Amino acid sequence: MALLLFTTLCTGAIAQPQPVVLEYAKGGLPLQGKVGVMQDGSGVLTIDDVRARYGTALFSYPETLVLDKGNGKPTWFAIGLQQTHGPGDWVLTLPSTTVQDLQFIGPFDAVGNSIGATVHTGTTRDFNTRPLNSEKFSLRVQLPGPGAYTLYVRSASQTAQVYDFRIWDLAAFFADRQDKRIFDGLCYGVLLGMLVYNLMMLLVFRDRTYAYYVLTVAFATLTVVNFNGHDAHYLFSGVPLVAERATVVFPAVWMVFGALFGHSFLNLARYAPVIGKIVIGLAGLSGFSAVVGLLGYLSLANTLNEYLALISTLVVFVGASLAWKHGFVPARWYLLGHLMLFVSVAVVVFTGWGYLRWPFVSDNGLQTGVAIEVMVFAVALSSRIRLMQSVQAELKVRTEQLTVASETDPLTGAANRAGLAQQASQVLTHPNQRTLILLDLDKFKPVNDLYGHEAGDAVLVEIARRIKALLRADDMVARVGGDEFVVLLNQANDRAVLEHISKRLLDSIAQPVAFGGQMLTVGGSLGIARYPGNGLTLPDLMQAADVAMYHIKKNGRAGYAFFDDVPSPPVAPVSG
Repeated sequence: MALLLFTTLCTGAIAQPQPVVLEYAKGGLPLQGKVGVMQDGSGVLTIDDVRARYGTALFSYPETLVLDKGNGKPTWFAIGLQQTHGPGDWVLTLPSTTVQDLQFIGPFDAVGNSIGATVHTGTTRDFNTRPLNSEKFSLRVQLPGPGAYTLYVRSASQTAQVYDFRIWDLAAFFADRQDKRIFDGLCYGVLLGMLVYNLMMLLVFRDRTYAYYVLTVAFATLTVVNFNGHDAHYLFSGVPLVAERATVVFPAVWMVFGALFGHSFLNLARYAPVIGKIVIGLAGLSGFSAVVGLLGYLSLANTLNEYLALISTLVVFVGASLAWKHGFVPARWYLLGHLMLFVSVAVVVFTGWGYLRWPFVSDNGLQTGVAIEVMVFAVALSSRIRLMQSVQAELKVRTEQLTVASETDPLTGAANRAGLAQQASQVLTHPNQRTLILLDLDKFKPVNDLYGHEAGDAVLVEIARRIKALLRADDMVARVGGDEFVVLLNQANDRAVLEHISKRLLDSIAQPVAFGGQMLTVGGSLGIARYPGNGLTLPDLMQAADVAMYHIKKNGRAGYAFFDDVPSPPVAPVSG
């Protein structure tokens, strides 16, 4: 170092690189291949040391973008500028928001005089240290007149960086910055709108999948905000440590909830259980990465995030494909949204690794992909809700069918005891008068004995049909025994009407039933009990009606009787 300094002093000049001729360019002048690069492995070099070495073999001029894996060691850059006419007002930009320690030194004129104050900024310092109040690191370079100038940059960071320096005309810089803000505003509007919308859906449906989705969108939004540098500017201004850790923590937590959302939405436990276990494991690793970032191991956390982002998206993509293959239709929307995210994440990661150089895509690809993904995922959730509603409707119909079947006599189609109890539980809860008629067929046993059970079944089916034909729509007929039927009249009727109904029932029952060329004839005995006078519950009314019917059978069968007309009603067993 002393020899180099001595040589410099003796020569009286500092070697210069080929300078960049400054001129207006709408997208800024790219400096790739024109920036001198030197690694400072010791981390102790000063600007005087670096200037002494300027132009020697220690500085290289790579034709590709300079990639820093984020080991925390300083990298020095030397940028030669050529102002061709008059004074110049330019802006040097570095499209990054995550450099921890960054110094802009100079520029120096051709004889080595500094014409600008050193600017010391980075994520470890307050946002107010950033020139031009810019989220991306930039330096305003004001040149007094024509000539050659040299600007130095010292950068050190634990997170991976791609040094894609550009220099802009001041007006072009502010025009591009305004366009970027408009684009960012549109993306934030989409993300916040979807966040609020799905938060409302969560409150309505109270579905765990929606909870995971809301948290996914929330941390995806925070990741984009951090990627654009707006968290350091607006959320954590004055607290640089939080903004610095958020660079790796927000993406890690986003991946945690994104994995849980995919696992729950796709029902991987059912459609792809092995993939589901892998996804849960990746969510755990993402959580570990978040903890590592919180503890300050930014380089390790950043590396974990990059690999986990690619692996997780691929694994969940496979899981979604399997779910779709097994008939889960909403998975196709999930695949589309996940594909958009995968492309954007891949572009950002591969740009970070130096394999791609698409400035607009690398600057805006992540938030574009996230915005598209959350919109497609919202459609996917809607598709899932429609599917769930369809399944629930089918289950409801099936449940109703099973309920009807469980409450229906399979032979006659009339209600059974369970169906009668269900109907009575609804009817016998109001003070209005209701009537229960217990009907027992007479001479039914001989029909079975002489002509067989098929003949008996045919008689029961026909009798049930005739009874139904005589009733109103809200009345009910139930078969409660071998040849016993119950009629539950759902409206209040006076005695005359009930007598008329009973006579019609007896007349209808007495009509012969044709079977196998034979005319089969049976009769009936009716017992009538009225609610609430003869009982308040179905068993009470059944017992009262049975007493009345027993009275008819005791006196010669064929006829009807009201419980109120039975003298000193005896306690009788339920007839068979």
